[in-house]
Amino acid sequence: MASAFDYAWFWLLANAGEVRDLLIALAAACVGPYLAYRAYVARRLVAARQRTAEATELGKSAEIMAAAFAGLGGSEIHTRVGAIYTLERHARDRPTDQGPIVQTLAAFVRERCPAPVPKLVGGSYQNPSPEAIYVPPATDIQAAVTVLGRRERANDPPNTKLSLACVNLSGYDLSDGDFTGTSFRGAYLCATNFAGAKIVRGDFQLAMLENADFYNAKAQEASFSAAYCGQTRFAHCDLTGARFVESDLRDADFTGATLQRADLAGAALDGAKAVPQASLDRRAIGP
Repeated sequence: MASAFDYAWFWLLANAGEVRDLLIALAAACVGPYLAYRAYVARRLVAARQRTAEATELGKSAEIMAAAFAGLGGSEIHTRVGAIYTLERHARDRPTDQGPIVQTLAAFVRERCPAPVPKLVGGSYQNPSPEAIYVPPATDIQAAVTVLGRRERANDPPNTKLSLACVNLSGYDLSDGDFTGTSFRGAYLCATNFAGAKIVRGDFQLAMLENADFYNAKAQEASFSAAYCGQTRFAHCDLTGARFVESDLRDADFTGATLQRADLAGAALDGAKAVPQASLDRRAIGP
């Protein structure tokens, strides 16, 4: 007598073609979900590895910046200079960190090179002595302003404004640097070299610029209002739209300078060289 297994076996033999087609259809139906699942798992693994790599990179970045920031406060000059150049290299390797690096270096300069304070003598303030103004440039400060001037400004966060206000950078070399929009308001910049620098929309209001050199600088729309610019060299400087309202420009040199739309209202121009007659009449120069 045939068993149930025998009947099943005979049925499969009799319907082998249909069974084969059914199994193929089932296998095909399972392939899609299986491949989708494998792709999902692979994406999760890749995302997890990426998050791990980013976390590792972020940790390394934080360590580098923390060590460099600590180095800025070091007692040894080589430690501070090394920290400055480490931060410059890090800003190039990781542009998203440039914002805090730039602001930290600017704060470093402001903290270590404050403008000398006038002394109150007999009820009136006296200008600081030349010894207080013409301090020999410090190697670490020179390194910091050089790094700030040659950074890739396109990597700055939106609306970044660099402030070097109320500092004493007299005698420092800022030539060929990009200080677009930088505030030097109230700074001492006597004999500072800005030759070839880009200082478009720079703020030099109330600054001391005696003997400073702006040869061939780009200073369009910069403000020098109420600044002291005695014997300052503006030769071949682009001063289009610049403001010199009530500035002291005695003995300044404007040879070859571009002064279209510059406002020199109320400026002292005695002895100034190569200034158009319109400026001598205290009028704004037209286009």
